[in-house]
Amino acid sequence: MPAAEDSELRFVRFENPQEFLEATKRYDESFMNFSLGSIYDYVSRSQSTAADPSKSAVPVYLVAIYRRDELLISLTHTATDFAWMLCIPSTTEALVLGTSTSTTPGLLTPAIDLLASSTLVQLTSNPLILDKVIGPAAAVHTFVAAWSALLAARGLSPSEKSLCQDLLRSANICDGLPWQTMPEEMEWCRSSFRHPRIRLPWSALICHGMHSHLHASAIVWKS
Repeated sequence: MPAAEDSELRFVRFENPQEFLEATKRYDESFMNFSLGSIYDYVSRSQSTAADPSKSAVPVYLVAIYRRDELLISLTHTATDFAWMLCIPSTTEALVLGTSTSTTPGLLTPAIDLLASSTLVQLTSNPLILDKVIGPAAAVHTFVAAWSALLAARGLSPSEKSLCQDLLRSANICDGLPWQTMPEEMEWCRSSFRHPRIRLPWSALICHGMHSHLHASAIVWKS
């Protein structure tokens, strides 16, 4: 039986950037910079974007998980973004991730499960457009696991190329980012890719040094 707090989680899809910005204005702080910054940039470039058919044809995805009226996680992507932006506000970070002194786990797993399954519904025609994600490490790791399981259930599977080859091939995705793959995270990637029940259709690079609380993961679909 789901916990009472789990049942209070809800998925929200915003129709346009203005609606998202209005709903999240009280969360306008550093932990939301990637998402809000990219959307403000997108809005400011809207005229030139609309004039570019290759960009205007790309939908804007603005989704979030709430617990009642509290924003827990947002996931956004616009035509000008280099990756999908996954953010957790500082005001609800402890609620999502839990704390070292808490006797109960955070809401990360149920929130990400709802986010992944609901986002897949939005991307039913082409789930592979979700190709890169940037956000807090724990949230990105959990999202990758949930997303890969959902896609594996659809029969999507990776090629037989080695993980190392794909990591090297995908390094250019993070060009310009101060990335460094740490040994423990490389092992996480290896164990995930080798999981006997889940065949992941992507590679991943874990990036460090971007901010004290922020890590990034470039998810690259295998050809």
